[in-house]
Amino acid sequence: MRFWLGMGVALMAANAAWAQFTVNGALENGTAGEGPGFADEVRLIKLEGAMQVVATTQDVRGAFALTDENGQFEAGRYLVQAVVGRAIYSEPVRELGQKATIVTYESAEEITLRASIGSMAIYAHERSLDLGLFYNLDNLNSPPRALDREGATFTFPVLPGYTRMEANTRRNNMPLRQALTIGESTASISYPLKPGRTQLMVRSVHPYDAASGAQVTLPLLEAQQFMNMLVLPLSLQVEGEGVSFVSEDAREGVRLYEWTRQEGQTELALRISGQPDDGSRQALSRESAHPGGTPKIENRPNPLTQRVWWILGGACAVLAGLSVISMRRARA
Repeated sequence: MRFWLGMGVALMAANAAWAQFTVNGALENGTAGEGPGFADEVRLIKLEGAMQVVATTQDVRGAFALTDENGQFEAGRYLVQAVVGRAIYSEPVRELGQKATIVTYESAEEITLRASIGSMAIYAHERSLDLGLFYNLDNLNSPPRALDREGATFTFPVLPGYTRMEANTRRNNMPLRQALTIGESTASISYPLKPGRTQLMVRSVHPYDAASGAQVTLPLLEAQQFMNMLVLPLSLQVEGEGVSFVSEDAREGVRLYEWTRQEGQTELALRISGQPDDGSRQALSRESAHPGGTPKIENRPNPLTQRVWWILGGACAVLAGLSVISMRRARA
């Protein structure tokens, strides 16, 4: 009897030890470029449906240790977050025993910020026109500091005539929905801009009539000199000052345009015409469960989802690169 009791106690102790683990790490000072970093709070997050905080420690300088008392470690299911003001710096925990090193930055209310629109996506479907503007927000401050202040951190012009508008930021391929403060002619986000590039996608929905087309006027940012434009479906045409057609991809059903700023140009007036997508546009996709499988054709619901808009923004850059390569080969 004593033997079995002893075995039970031993098993309980073993299970308790097995059901918890510790993540060790350190903060580094990105503003100074050396020495320990500081965070108001460091969290161990479990990704299980939603972000679940399983351990925290406050006022951290340099080294830290976080223990999940009731968790079994699974690769890809945990990350560490360091919170400085409203800015959050994250590092995934890929394997047990890994030291999590996170670079944090001091905050400032004013920084050197360069903003430009990297690409624009135009999609007409049924009686709606979806416009996606992909901003590149480059925090170029030296020494590097995060822009973190009360109120707006970035303000951009609103395209007139919208019926709905939404915005998402992205760093490291993780889209994050942002609350918008919308005025008469501008809108703004209040989101800490960390050193380096933050992408902002602003999507607005406008009425579209195939018989009369649509006109859209975009006020230009001071630093804006060039922009890629992805247009779909193939039946859609775009005209405007400085706009030129580059190429089309019949398989994907998209047309690529580019815009170059003209002397004295302060706004981009676009004339959009042609037949919209009737809702049966087909897209090439792969089964997510079988990434090595055979591609198949399937109907994609409309309007475009948030994730597809990010794909379209990336496609602008890819198609633009291919067009430049083609022109170079032609010259050769």
